[in-house]
Amino acid sequence: MIRLENVSKKIKNQQVLQNISIEMENGKCYGIVGNNGCGKTMLLRAICGYMDIDDGKITLDGKVIGKDIDFIKNAGIIIGETQFINSLSGFDNLKILAEIQNKIGDEEINNICRWIGLYENRYKKVKKYSLGMKQKLRLAQAFMENPEILILDEPFNALDKDTVTKVQNKIQNEKENGKTILLTSHDERNINLLCNIVFEMDCGKIIEKKTMLNMKKIILILLLVILGFAICKNRVEVKEQTEENLTEENFNNKEETSAYINQPKFNCSVDKMCEVLKKDKNLKLQNNKKLC
Repeated sequence: MIRLENVSKKIKNQQVLQNISIEMENGKCYGIVGNNGCGKTMLLRAICGYMDIDDGKITLDGKVIGKDIDFIKNAGIIIGETQFINSLSGFDNLKILAEIQNKIGDEEINNICRWIGLYENRYKKVKKYSLGMKQKLRLAQAFMENPEILILDEPFNALDKDTVTKVQNKIQNEKENGKTILLTSHDERNINLLCNIVFEMDCGKIIEKKTMLNMKKIILILLLVILGFAICKNRVEVKEQTEENLTEENFNNKEETSAYINQPKFNCSVDKMCEVLKKDKNLKLQNNKKLC
């Protein structure tokens, strides 16, 4: 868990972070949104330990960043334009970074290059990379060591449509695997699709916290509503057709016929949808064929 308590920071008499207190749990994606200059990147830098804070504290699993530990641990990070060694290839840049912790080798680097779409160009010098290829390289270094925390500042910049989809799916999978993800994006669609909770910033302050409805839940609710209305419509149509064609010969007696024809029509409101789905007793004709 990442916890911020009353975090503030001033740079050159400008308050870039103001009394921020938030918590971020494992297995969730947190969006940070706001206009340019609102403090999003400064907040991410502070969480990573890249910037000292003036007041408050930031803890990672109970350890104070800047006191107990210098930097955030076991994290894949993209903040701003990550600088690479332009005279080296993309592969060599990733290998140098991997050697810092020695968690992965050439195979894992090749795999991440293949996933992000850099495999064919992994030995090309970074100075010859396009903007999109450089962004793919940033993403590769963030994901390649399978970190427990992902801090992604505008990860979709300069990416083609197919790569955006790959990264979206990757973030969803990482979230389901219990990772903690911090995400900024100017594209509201990415925030709505990926985030569980969204913090809106303005002038260095958190001005709003939104809990987002999971997309799977939205789809399930829509399917249930559609199914409910379909069942309601079908029941009404069956009953109307039966009222037109039914004769007393289909029932054992006049009372049974009258009871069926005069029963109240079903109310097809969404509030009674569950009642439709659970109801399993239907009137039967004498030949045991169901009416509904």
